[in-house]
Amino acid sequence: MVDSSKKWNVSLVLALIVSCILYRIIPHPLNFAPITAMALLSGSYLKSHKYLAVIIPLVALFASDLVLNNTLYRGFYAESGFIFFKPYMIASFISIAVIVMIGSLIKRSKFFQLVTASIGSSMVFFIITNFSSWIELPMYPKNLVGLVECYIAGIPFFPFTLFGDLVFTLVLFGIAAVATKRFYLPTLASSH
Repeated sequence: MVDSSKKWNVSLVLALIVSCILYRIIPHPLNFAPITAMALLSGSYLKSHKYLAVIIPLVALFASDLVLNNTLYRGFYAESGFIFFKPYMIASFISIAVIVMIGSLIKRSKFFQLVTASIGSSMVFFIITNFSSWIELPMYPKNLVGLVECYIAGIPFFPFTLFGDLVFTLVLFGIAAVATKRFYLPTLASSH
């Protein structure tokens, strides 16, 4: 028999991730997005579904990238036709997979762990994606100076990422905590 709380966690995480996809494709402040929070939530709430914990946020990221690359970001690409994949996506996928692993270490009720995981995840995303930009973009020399230039160029965007990740992490985990307590704790408490 399948534990109904595990089914509930999958449903809850899926609903919140769909909300994150929708948020990501509507206009919003630069780098203020729920992607990191989505990955942390997935890692934390889907611990017993390790493959789903990674696959769901990656599919969500890929789906929203498809929409964004072919609409909002279309003007940035020289090629014509439908854009299915861009090399920058690899670094984003790696970052999200690492962040899901960080999320699997979170105990849902620990505020300090949420804040620490969010800040650490923002840093992981910054380090991996900017390293990828240094490798991919011809504007940066392929030496230590170019790498440092690339990271320095990313610094003005980082506070928005950090703040957005923190806000969305607290909001998503707050919603998840309220939802799971409302539907499961009374049942568990009454069974003793």
